Formats: sequence, structure tokens, C-alpha cells
Amino acid sequence: NNTTTNKLIYNFFISMANYQALSQQVQSGSILSKDQFATILSEAWALFKTESNVLQLQGPINVISNIHGEFEGLKEITSLAGSFSNSNQFLFLGNIVDRGTQSVECLQYLLLQKLQYPTQVFIIRGNHESKAIGEIFGLLAEIKSKYGDDEGSELFVKCCEDVFYSMPIAATINNDVFCVHGGLSPELSSLKDINTIDRFVEVPKSGLFTDLLWSDPLTNAPLVPKNINIKD
Repeated sequence: NNTTTNKLIYNFFISMANYQALSQQVQSGSILSKDQFATILSEAWALFKTESNVLQLQGPINVISNIHGEFEGLKEITSLAGSFSNSNQFLFLGNIVDRGTQSVECLQYLLLQKLQYPTQVFIIRGNHESKAIGEIFGLLAEIKSKYGDDEGSELFVKCCEDVFYSMPIAATINNDVFCVHGGLSPELSSLKDINTIDRFVEVPKSGLFTDLLWSDPLTNAPLVPKNINIKD
């Protein structure tokens, strides 16, 4: 009925306004409160889990990778690519966090953009979107330094188990360009192989899932596999 429809529209615009305000807060240098952060992580999880392992996108689209906690760099490169909007697409190829000193800001800012523009902003998983890697390369320590040991540990687990584990794995652009964070795998012959992966877990030590996030090109290495069908 009209009352229900109007309420849904009202709630949608209230949520959009809230995301915009929180995004401006993070952009200006003030991280979210613990409760705000936890809520955003839960809402991002609900959104990511509706997406398939392989995103099928249409260009034009800005493709960005390896932010690695460099918030000023993230703001600069997205500014050069044009502002986040309903008419400008972005695809982030993972490794948002670790190494830099502002992984929290980068993650909060990008998740808020994803929530504001769910059909324009896309994020796939990199090898640093991982509990084991985050414990070593800085994300856990940074969250603890900004939220305290107990709440920081809780938020770190939520980052990993809710958001990182639910991110898609790969994307195609115009049914012609294949995008992953890492590289190819001898176990990959078509996109159907990727869509069979249970992605809602920590990345295993070996196999197709691992290769897609970890495999790097090597000089003079044989190219395998030779024929990958990305149009099925």
C-alpha cells in the first residue's frame, strides 16, 4: 500500500543521508565510533552476500587496486577519477588494508561508498582481506590502537568474518576483461569454476581460490591455463 511504500522510501533516504554524513566524517579525519563501525560492517555484509563470486560489469569503469591503508592516496586517486556518484563506476581489486597507517579509514570510507552507491561501487577480495594476514601486516594492531584491545579485537573479527569473507572474488568488464586481485590458476578453465567456490571462509593454503588472490606473474613462467572462457 501507499503507506508502506512511502515508509520504505523515507527509510531509504534517511539511510542515504546517514551514509553521506558518516562518509564526510571519515573523509575529514574522524573515524566512526565502535557502534557505527560495527553497524556499517553488518550492512556491508548484507550487501556483499547478495553478489555473486564473479561480478559481471559494464564499462566505462575506474579500476583501482592495492590501497594498502594509504587514505590520502585513496582520496586523491578517486578524486582524479571523478567523484563517487550514480553516474561514475568504481571497481576496487582488493588489498584495501594493511601496511599503511590508515587501513581503518580506507575500509570505512569505501564501505560507506559501497552502501551509498551499491550498483556503482564494487569491491573484490585481495589476499590482505584475511584474518591471518591482518594479524601480521597491521590491520589488527591498527584497530586495537584506535578502538582499544578488547573492542578492537572484536571489530577485527567482524571485519574479517562479516566483510572480507563475503566479498566477491573476481569480475568481468564488458564480458571481455577478466579482473582478480592475484592471477590465474592451473585449476581455472571457465568462470563456472569460480562460481563453485565457497568464498565465505578464510582463504585456504592452496587451490583455485588461493591462486586467484595470491598468484603473481613470473618472468619466463609458462602461461597456464592457455584457454579460459570468460563469457560463460
